[in-house]
Amino acid sequence: TMGDDRLVEQITKQVNKLVDVLKIIDLTEKSHIDRELLLVKGFAQEETTRAAVTRVVAVFQGAILHMRRQSYSIQLVCST
Repeated sequence: TMGDDRLVEQITKQVNKLVDVLKIIDLTEKSHIDRELLLVKGFAQEETTRAAVTRVVAVFQGAILHMRRQSYSIQLVCST
C-alpha cells in the first residue's frame, strides 16, 4: 500500500485484526519486489467468447488458472 504514515498505521491496525495475519513488515526502507495481482473469475457459455478471453489473457501475459465448460479463473500479475 501507499500513503502517509497515518494511513499506513491505520491499515496495519486493521490488517492485524485479521485472524490469519501472523506478522506485518514495513518494507519502505528495504529492497523489495513490488507487484500487483488480479484474480478474475468469469463465465462464458459460447466458444467464441472463450476464445476471445484466451487471446486477451495471452496479450496481457496472464495465466488461465482454471477453465471449465462455462467458467474460468484468470491471473494477471504486474510489476509496479
